[in-house]
Amino acid sequence: VREDIVTPAVKLQQAVNKKAKSITVELQLIENHLQQQEDFVEAEKERVKREKERLEQERVTNRSRKLISIGLVYDGVNYSYGEGESYNSISTSDIKSFDDSAFDTFVGKAEVFKKAEEAARKERERIKREEAEALAKRERELKEREEALAKKERELKEKQEADAKAETERLLRQAEEIRKQKLAEEAA
Repeated sequence: VREDIVTPAVKLQQAVNKKAKSITVELQLIENHLQQQEDFVEAEKERVKREKERLEQERVTNRSRKLISIGLVYDGVNYSYGEGESYNSISTSDIKSFDDSAFDTFVGKAEVFKKAEEAARKERERIKREEAEALAKRERELKEREEALAKKERELKEKQEADAKAETERLLRQAEEIRKQKLAEEAA
């Protein structure tokens, strides 16, 4: 009698255990699949985060290169241009936080300033070059005048020497004639 009562219970327990085991296997497969999906989602989130960081770093680097390329000076904290009242700067944190419009406005102002600065530098160089050329021309003209004056002085000296020599020769001839006349008068 006991066997009749226990046997169906044992069979029921075995059937429940078998069903539980098959459910556990199925749940384990589902949990493994869900874990893989979750791992994939987490890995994708991390990849997207790294990609955003890379793109942000690239954006900041490109902005920094742009500022350097137009001639701004980096002092370790700020990129700046100008002096006194025309001084303007942008910090590295502003480079990151400015939207494209604000950054482009800053860059536009910097480019205008740097172009004006470059134009002023070129104008100063042009004026300096013209002044140097004018000075060189005046020096050449002065040298030419000095050479012409020296040539006239040489020519005048040579003429004076030639005139003095001719006068000396004339006086010597005249003295010789006078001496000859006196000799002729004395002989007569």
